[in-house]
Amino acid sequence: MQKVFHGITFGRFYFSFHKDKGREFLSAVFAKHETFNFGAGTGAITSSTNLTFDDTDLSLAGAGKMEFRDTGAYIHSTDTNDLEIVATDMEITATNIILDAGTSIALEQDTTVTGDLTTTGNIYTSGYSYSDNYESLCSGSFKISSLADGTYGMPGNQGTSNTNWGFEYTNGASGLGNTSQHIGHVVPYDCVLVGVVGKMRATSAGNWSFSLWSADLVDGTNAASQTWTESINTVPVNQSSASRVYRFATTTGTTYLEQGDSIIPTALNGSGTESDVYGSYTIMIKRVN
Repeated sequence: MQKVFHGITFGRFYFSFHKDKGREFLSAVFAKHETFNFGAGTGAITSSTNLTFDDTDLSLAGAGKMEFRDTGAYIHSTDTNDLEIVATDMEITATNIILDAGTSIALEQDTTVTGDLTTTGNIYTSGYSYSDNYESLCSGSFKISSLADGTYGMPGNQGTSNTNWGFEYTNGASGLGNTSQHIGHVVPYDCVLVGVVGKMRATSAGNWSFSLWSADLVDGTNAASQTWTESINTVPVNQSSASRVYRFATTTGTTYLEQGDSIIPTALNGSGTESDVYGSYTIMIKRVN
């Protein structure tokens, strides 16, 4: 319980001395009912020159801090016209929040937006901008005649525009000679190769899978140094019945591709016997701007 010892009126101010929980206080009450408490002991304000009030504005001079709860959460001025809020976590709850800067607003760490981000201007970045949305890079259809067991079938020298694929290699696109490495799809922009979805129909039952091989094709005389990587390989589909359509898909790839890189689609026969195979596919990516 707070006990008031005595008080005195001076002009527009009423000063009272009181004691609360063993601590002594001096209170100054203004005409508009604003109150200041000047305590005694460890919580006392030892000097009033750093804290001023002119009946309108309350000023904290220099680098003084206004602390909340403990010494780890406070507001202070680091320099002239600069204000800094320091805390481990800070939450602002409001219907609308307006950040009105004269020049720019800098977000200097990773930033997550859980809702929509709308802008009436442009978005510029000095790094890459990644999207979590899958996009279709390209699609195609194919037919491979008499594909041997354990062999990858892929487009011939006419490229993916010809649906009759003509090359067959047991080591996939790595079996291509220098004069045949042009046959794939060319990546038009930087992206992450996510995977492929499609359907196949084979004349023989057994296991079938679909793969995407990628490479950074260098120019001209360096063509001999090309290295193809099997970046995407779908889980084998066990076609229990011949000449039936089966679906294949994988969308967990993480291979980064740059503008100009090549992707070669291939179908792998694991059925145990030679077979014709037909199908269609769509290559999926995440765009990187």
